[in-house]
Amino acid sequence: MTDPETGLGSDHPVTRVLQQTELLRGQQEDLVAHVAELEETLAQVVAALAERPVGGPWSWRHLDAYEKQALLVEVRDWVDWTIERYHVQDVLKPCWYQHSPILLEVIAVYVAWREAYGPRGPGSYTSDLTAWHDRWWWPMIHRIQDQHWGAGCNAAEHIAPPAPEDAPRAKTNADFEPSARRLIDGLPEPLGREELRALVRDGEAEWLTPSSKTSPVRMTDGTWWAILYNSPDGRWVPRPVEHAQVLERQWRAKQKQRPQPSSTGQDEENEP
Repeated sequence: MTDPETGLGSDHPVTRVLQQTELLRGQQEDLVAHVAELEETLAQVVAALAERPVGGPWSWRHLDAYEKQALLVEVRDWVDWTIERYHVQDVLKPCWYQHSPILLEVIAVYVAWREAYGPRGPGSYTSDLTAWHDRWWWPMIHRIQDQHWGAGCNAAEHIAPPAPEDAPRAKTNADFEPSARRLIDGLPEPLGREELRALVRDGEAEWLTPSSKTSPVRMTDGTWWAILYNSPDGRWVPRPVEHAQVLERQWRAKQKQRPQPSSTGQDEENEP
């Protein structure tokens, strides 16, 4: 058989070299595409790691204001459920989050509950649930009683103890939402996806990973915004310096690999 392009037979050495070259070219293209996918995955992993607060996502001491608000909203739903199920409304008063020792105790026991009741396969019986009640839940309830934390409060009135500045301020359960909201008073308002898309189109922001719907965003002033893993509303918030530095390094690395932008700017279909 003769090769139509070279006029040489299929068993000719030149024909075999050309065939091998074409095969290698196809493999090279596959490898380039695979490397691009790995780089995209790496960028997403780096961005996710950058969002993990120092000390862990439940370490109140290490959380910024936005993270504290998100954690408080997350834990509050669980506390409301446990108060009803365990009939401990006389211990966990509506203003439980106003008392710093109770707030920290509740967060710790909530984390232990998440671990004990985490996903398991069918038939995966365990004593973790009993251990959680015996070792964490009821000792916490008894400790709150023994220490008289919040003993003078009731459903209608909160008696404020000496509290650290980062404790949410409220009087009753009805004050929870504005109290949590006040944690971020004076800070930039969280931004929704459409607001960010507009900023990107105007050249005032850039996605770190355009194909990701939860991609962190770099503003032209060098600040970074991202969605918290437990965000109460799925909106982007400014990230602290230590997180921003990780994202900035990833962004700069991608800038070196990125081809020159076209005159029309970033394609809208590539936006999250």
